[in-house]
Amino acid sequence: MNDFLEQKLLMIETIALSTPGVVGISIGLSKTNQRVIKLYLERPVLEISLPPELISQQIEYEYIGAINIE
Repeated sequence: MNDFLEQKLLMIETIALSTPGVVGISIGLSKTNQRVIKLYLERPVLEISLPPELISQQIEYEYIGAINIE
């Protein structure tokens, strides 16, 4: 299924993953069970300078901390 959220995710994925502090992106469910794009952050959202393309009502931010690969 190629819906609006999937198209938007494809459009912003490169921007998101090149933004310092953003460690992941996916489509998931919001706290109200609505489909949203989720940005996973290594720092709280207020500590990250997000470009305008990553600020939207269809995007939810989730602070998960740093990802360490061993």
